[in-house]
Amino acid sequence: MTNDELLKQLKQIEAKLDHLQSTPVKTHLKTRDACAYLSASQNTLMKICIHHNIMPQKILGVNYYKVSDLENLFADDRHN
Repeated sequence: MTNDELLKQLKQIEAKLDHLQSTPVKTHLKTRDACAYLSASQNTLMKICIHHNIMPQKILGVNYYKVSDLENLFADDRHN
Protein backbone atom coordinates (compact mmCIF):
# COMPACT_ATOMS: atom_id res chain seq x y z
CA MET A 1 0.00 0.00 0.00
CA THR A 2 1.36 3.38 -0.91
CA ASN A 3 1.61 6.38 1.39
CA ASP A 4 -1.14 8.16 -0.53
CA GLU A 5 -3.49 5.21 -0.05
CA LEU A 6 -2.69 5.07 3.65
CA LEU A 7 -3.32 8.81 4.03
CA LYS A 8 -6.62 8.48 2.21
CA GLN A 9 -7.73 5.66 4.51
CA LEU A 10 -6.58 7.58 7.57
CA LYS A 11 -8.66 10.60 6.53
CA GLN A 12 -11.70 8.36 6.02
CA ILE A 13 -11.24 6.88 9.49
CA GLU A 14 -10.86 10.35 11.00
CA ALA A 15 -14.06 11.49 9.29
CA LYS A 16 -15.95 8.50 10.68
CA LEU A 17 -14.59 9.14 14.19
CA ASP A 18 -15.57 12.81 13.98
CA HIS A 19 -19.09 11.75 12.99
CA LEU A 20 -19.31 9.28 15.90
CA GLN A 21 -18.10 11.87 18.39
CA SER A 22 -20.68 14.40 17.21
CA THR A 23 -23.56 11.88 17.43
CA PRO A 24 -25.36 12.16 20.78
CA VAL A 25 -25.34 9.00 22.88
CA LYS A 26 -28.69 7.78 24.16
CA THR A 27 -28.92 7.46 27.92
CA HIS A 28 -32.40 5.87 27.92
CA LEU A 29 -34.07 3.35 25.63
CA LYS A 30 -37.73 2.64 24.95
CA THR A 31 -38.92 -0.91 25.60
CA ARG A 32 -38.51 -1.98 21.97
CA ASP A 33 -34.96 -0.60 21.84
CA ALA A 34 -34.07 -2.15 25.21
CA CYS A 35 -35.29 -5.53 23.92
CA ALA A 36 -33.17 -5.14 20.79
CA TYR A 37 -30.16 -4.09 22.89
CA LEU A 38 -30.48 -7.28 24.98
CA SER A 39 -31.71 -9.47 22.10
CA ALA A 40 -34.64 -10.41 24.31
CA SER A 41 -38.41 -10.44 24.11
CA GLN A 42 -40.56 -8.04 26.13
CA ASN A 43 -41.44 -10.84 28.55
CA THR A 44 -37.77 -11.67 29.08
CA LEU A 45 -36.98 -7.98 29.60
CA MET A 46 -39.72 -7.81 32.23
CA LYS A 47 -38.31 -10.88 34.03
CA ILE A 48 -34.79 -9.44 33.91
CA CYS A 49 -36.04 -6.16 35.37
CA ILE A 50 -37.82 -7.96 38.21
CA HIS A 51 -34.82 -10.19 38.97
CA HIS A 52 -32.28 -7.33 38.86
CA ASN A 53 -34.52 -4.59 40.36
CA ILE A 54 -34.40 -2.42 37.25
CA MET A 55 -37.13 0.19 37.37
CA PRO A 56 -37.96 1.86 34.05
CA GLN A 57 -39.09 5.47 34.06
CA LYS A 58 -42.60 5.89 32.74
CA ILE A 59 -43.14 9.10 30.79
CA LEU A 60 -46.52 9.69 29.15
CA GLY A 61 -47.22 5.96 29.27
CA VAL A 62 -43.90 4.96 27.67
CA ASN A 63 -41.28 3.00 29.63
CA TYR A 64 -37.67 4.17 29.34
CA TYR A 65 -34.77 2.04 30.55
CA LYS A 66 -31.39 3.47 31.55
CA VAL A 67 -28.67 2.17 29.25
CA SER A 68 -26.31 2.07 32.24
CA ASP A 69 -28.70 -0.31 34.06
CA LEU A 70 -28.76 -2.61 31.04
CA GLU A 71 -24.98 -2.48 30.69
CA ASN A 72 -24.59 -3.35 34.38
CA LEU A 73 -26.45 -6.61 33.73
CA PHE A 74 -23.41 -7.84 31.84
CA ALA A 75 -21.03 -6.69 34.58
CA ASP A 76 -23.21 -8.46 37.19
CA ASP A 77 -23.10 -11.71 35.19
CA ARG A 78 -19.29 -11.74 35.32
CA HIS A 79 -19.36 -11.66 39.13
CA ASN A 80 -22.02 -14.36 39.61
